[in-house]
Amino acid sequence: MQPRQRVREVAEQKGWTSAMDLVREAKLAQSTAYQIWGDPEYVPSVAILARIAQKLGVSYKDLLVDDPTIP
Repeated sequence: MQPRQRVREVAEQKGWTSAMDLVREAKLAQSTAYQIWGDPEYVPSVAILARIAQKLGVSYKDLLVDDPTIP
């Protein structure tokens, strides 16, 4: 699973249902949010992942792996 897919999965678990939630909650640019939400080729930077993770209340490392229980 790619990080952008993991972002979407975790975001949906937290009730964020669209790219606009990323814009609103994580203060991302619309273009970045739409790339994360739907562009299979997009790879978000660690800085972007860290910002999203903070707003989701998880570690950015949780957005890098399929199973967040893996160290």
